[in-house]
Amino acid sequence: FEAIRLTVAGAPPETRTLPYGRDARLFDVRVTVFDLDMLLVSAVDVTERERERASFEQAERELRTIFELTPSSVRIADVTGHFQSLND
Repeated sequence: FEAIRLTVAGAPPETRTLPYGRDARLFDVRVTVFDLDMLLVSAVDVTERERERASFEQAERELRTIFELTPSSVRIADVTGHFQSLND
């Protein structure tokens, strides 16, 4: 397991998102070494979070495409009336 090898070798702990199982669930895995005799491996199922993130990114791309390709002028302003985006 690469994350354990790197952490034991002195690399700082990092969280990696890894697929696991036949249904390809995604887990954030973090390895922390306390000393040569003890390490902690934590894994959190983040499958739904990652699916939601991917869905959000897809919707954002679709909205951006509509915004950029629409022949009408579209302007997005914040609550103070300052324009945040223009498609002109």
